[in-house]
Amino acid sequence: MTSKRWHLASGIAHPGGSGSSWCRIAHTALCPTNIPHTGATTPTLTELRRTLALNTRHLANHGFQPAAQGTTTPKTDPAQIETAPPQRPIVHMLHTHYLAPGPLTHTRCVAQTRTRDRCRNPVTDHNEGRWALMPVEPAGTAPRHLATHLLPTEMAVYYLSDLPYSVQLRWRRQRCAVHDYGTAADIAVTEWEPFDPFLHHTHIHTRVPTEPPTPHPHTPGSA
Repeated sequence: MTSKRWHLASGIAHPGGSGSSWCRIAHTALCPTNIPHTGATTPTLTELRRTLALNTRHLANHGFQPAAQGTTTPKTDPAQIETAPPQRPIVHMLHTHYLAPGPLTHTRCVAQTRTRDRCRNPVTDHNEGRWALMPVEPAGTAPRHLATHLLPTEMAVYYLSDLPYSVQLRWRRQRCAVHDYGTAADIAVTEWEPFDPFLHHTHIHTRVPTEPPTPHPHTPGSA
């Protein structure tokens, strides 16, 4: 249908054919959500609308939810990003930076319980550390050609070096306070990653969170 064909010239869309073997078609002529379709159509357009409708139904059955017409995706309040703790914070203990596997309140002890399950207690115990800004220092083995000047100069870390050595060692072993001195074996490997500012640059935050990580209460029977 000539009425559904468009072509571009110097960035401007014009109705009608351009002599090429392909064309652009208005969205409303094909959109399967435009029901009932009251505009002019052809067998080819009808078949395309049917195919798109089937694809849309398939996506909807798998959880896809298209945005309603005239709505926009809400944006996260920047103030919340600045005050909330990072999802994967950088933890400073034993004079080394480590990347946590997840929020500190969800970093679980790796000890085995009496029921042969993994302990459900978090490693953190009553906000033992504190948030601080520390310099971003690339590893000494980092290739020299990497753009170190693109890294921020400071980053927010959860600082544990004020604590006794034994407490820092417990964190490094990924043990909760209940299993600190126990004889229970580890049922999982520790999940700390040695922090590399180039590999983990997306986890660098330049502002200290104002909300402390509130630890979960110890789960009864997890010892």
